[in-house]
Amino acid sequence: MKKQIYVDYLRVIATFAVIVWHCTSNIYYQFGPIEEWMPASITFGPLVRWSVPVFIMISGALLLGKEEDPMTFYKKRFTRILIPAAIWILIYGSIKYLHFILPYPSVPNIFKKVILESFGLFFTNQLSYHFYFVSLILGLYLLCPFISRMVRGLSKSQLELFLLIGITLLSVRVFYQNLFLVDNFQLGGNLIFFVLGYYLHTYPPTPKFRWTLYISAIVLAILSVWLTYRKEYVGMAHDDTFYKTHGIFVFVFSSAVYVLIHQLFSTGIEEKPDGKFRKLILFISSNSYGFFLAHPLIINILLFSKSRFYTLTTSNFTLHLGGKDIGFTMNNQVGAYFLATLVFFILCICFYVARKIKLTKYLT
Repeated sequence: MKKQIYVDYLRVIATFAVIVWHCTSNIYYQFGPIEEWMPASITFGPLVRWSVPVFIMISGALLLGKEEDPMTFYKKRFTRILIPAAIWILIYGSIKYLHFILPYPSVPNIFKKVILESFGLFFTNQLSYHFYFVSLILGLYLLCPFISRMVRGLSKSQLELFLLIGITLLSVRVFYQNLFLVDNFQLGGNLIFFVLGYYLHTYPPTPKFRWTLYISAIVLAILSVWLTYRKEYVGMAHDDTFYKTHGIFVFVFSSAVYVLIHQLFSTGIEEKPDGKFRKLILFISSNSYGFFLAHPLIINILLFSKSRFYTLTTSNFTLHLGGKDIGFTMNNQVGAYFLATLVFFILCICFYVARKIKLTKYLT
């Protein structure tokens, strides 16, 4: 059986990049010392901002080339999104209430706070900042059978024109929101990423195009960091103009990462795990949705639980061992990388255990 293995590697690096993004964001937004803010800005922007778009592009690459009846498509995929989301909503609500708010609640309060309030907060997008992705992917899945028919009916040049129009107008809107035509442009950036993934998967770029894309991504990365520094750090005000997901910078970053990984890893080798590293990649890739849903919870537990055994912030890590403290201090951005790595490692352990006890399908 043939498998597009580059997709597995894309999922793994995008998963880790999302975790780094959420561990770095507070440092980026706090306008701390330049030696901390600048690496946080570089990380928050060109190094990880492409991660969620790449997940969307992967979905487009894998789904838009298929012809399926809409109801068949919905039955196959909606439960795979909704069941893990529902389980994690309950887990988030339980830990938030039982661990952070009230250790010994009454049963009626558990029902009200954990079940009713958790789902209420989820449906108003207030439970946790990352659950918006569930809504995003469900919206794309609703349209997928119809968009699939459209893109498969377009020639390569027509598809390129469609993407050019969408990316251009969305990118202009980042800078000139009230400009004629742009202000009422009705095509969403997530849909463009969805179709872009299909395009890059179906029509792999030529070597000349690849190098043009890579060089453009490097130039725009440097430019976006410098412009962000001048506008936001010097001005001490955030609006993320140059890191907006649906702007030209992130469209180029995302395309470059997608094409690079596609180029580096063979797209048609046998689906036969070869060694421990390949098995690890397959394991993380198959659980990437669960990693995405779970990681903010792990971050919050590590940073905000009042543990007798350790103290952890992005600037300090200390183990409390029998009255003796062992630890170290660090630059906040280095601490963000340390935290992200720790979260990633914990998630690997959690989902390995879930697989062993056959709970994976409920969590990812």
